Amino acid sequence: MLTTAPHTPQQNGTSERRHRHIVETGLTLLHQAHLPVSYWTHAFQIAVYLINRMPTSILNNKSSFEIIFGRQPNYHKLRTFGCQCFSWLKPYNHNKLQPKSKPCIFIGYSSTQNAYKCMDIHSSQIYISKHVVFDETIFPYTASTSMSSQPHVGNPTIVSTIPIVPPSGQTPSMQSIETTAAPVVPPSAPPTQILVPPPAPS
Repeated sequence: MLTTAPHTPQQNGTSERRHRHIVETGLTLLHQAHLPVSYWTHAFQIAVYLINRMPTSILNNKSSFEIIFGRQPNYHKLRTFGCQCFSWLKPYNHNKLQPKSKPCIFIGYSSTQNAYKCMDIHSSQIYISKHVVFDETIFPYTASTSMSSQPHVGNPTIVSTIPIVPPSGQTPSMQSIETTAAPVVPPSAPPTQILVPPPAPS
């Protein structure tokens, strides 16, 4: 039995094409959800999850999941990667005063339970829960990216320190005030004078 020689991936074209399929699908999920590349592990994992459940003509329009387990996968469980979700967090709370849910990002499916993986937007903590409400029209990273890239529009403000003339009998003090910068208009040039010579005597 022959094996692939070192540094010659062209000898194993099947695995290379499968690897490219996973990478391209994962990068598409990241781009669609506007997630940074640091989430590539979650994107590639859910890419494999989706590919194994997609029917293919090679298997007579059956999926790999159906061939292995003898039953069709549950397509009602599929959700949009990177969308906003609200997970039931009561089992994770330490007291009754903490919120029972908070905005999270859907990043995949649990590989050992029939549950979803949700990541807290602020703390980046991952929760595994079966009871999740999804809002597949909102992508939190899309909103944050657009807000951070939007330039600030407004009048420029210059902070300067100028002396304030106090009432009589008090010591002058320096106070910091804000003044709005106004466009500098250059002074108009004085009109040009034309000297007319006197008429010659007759």
